[in-house]
Amino acid sequence: VVWLLRARTVRRAGPWVAIAACVAWLVVEARVAPGVASDVVMRVDALSVGDGSCLVVRSGGHAVMWDCGSLRPGLGERALPRALRAIGVSRIDAAIITHANIDHYGALADLIGAAGAGRSIERVYVSGPALAAMSSDRDGPERAFLQGLDALGIEATPIVAGESVAVGGATLSVLWPPAELPRGINASNDLSLVARVEVGTSDGPRSLLLNGDIQRGAMAHLLGEAALLDADIIELPHHGSHHAAAERYVSATTPSVVLQSTGPRRLDDPRWDGVRDRLAGVGGAWRVTARDGAVWARVRRDGRIESGGTLLE
Repeated sequence: VVWLLRARTVRRAGPWVAIAACVAWLVVEARVAPGVASDVVMRVDALSVGDGSCLVVRSGGHAVMWDCGSLRPGLGERALPRALRAIGVSRIDAAIITHANIDHYGALADLIGAAGAGRSIERVYVSGPALAAMSSDRDGPERAFLQGLDALGIEATPIVAGESVAVGGATLSVLWPPAELPRGINASNDLSLVARVEVGTSDGPRSLLLNGDIQRGAMAHLLGEAALLDADIIELPHHGSHHAAAERYVSATTPSVVLQSTGPRRLDDPRWDGVRDRLAGVGGAWRVTARDGAVWARVRRDGRIESGGTLLE
């Protein structure tokens, strides 16, 4: 801008030439920014946060954050604002916290207080049963989290199965947990939210399944609704913890892209080799933050699904 204003031709024509040039440049930037190409109808990014989860789902110029935590201190103040700028996110409509584990919520208050896209977050949803447990915490990190939101003028809103959140042209529908928990469901991880995000394409709907940290109990109930689990892209449950129920659950979703947010400890667990091989056999992809950096998947208007990672591009 300074260079344009100092140019002799601009001084003759007035500042409008500089303004027009800046507007044209911004339009070009918007067209080539990650994930915002005109034919992309939905994109999900799993940011590289080590042992934790922070995903961003975008559609139609809107964005929702799914979890925001890590075991790394200071992540929300510095690294996350930079990461959001790097993937082209300037505004986040709402944040959704799946459950009461610090590696899923610990960075959110800092992110909201930092400069950048985090400041636009005005709504925070939390799994209903998990929020009840957090509210009963008298003097621990969960209470500190809720107090931090309160200090920012934000009240956590409970959300349960049957409710939905609009994300531009997509709809995020909560599948789990129900308002009244089935008998035997009491572990913190099994109170984690599960949601299906669906978007229309010219080749029919495409879907993303977000799984938080669910374990055997929740999986058993959700497998009874197998039709709801079928998805094109999935977040690997509990960062990739392997057990027989998890393998049955992931196999039931029949994805073409798996996104795994994890630190090195769960990288390339050989117990998942059978599922990985089946996925590779149909041309699918298994993206892992510990290996591939921030990983992403996107749905194009014609129904094509693409994926990658910052270390792969």
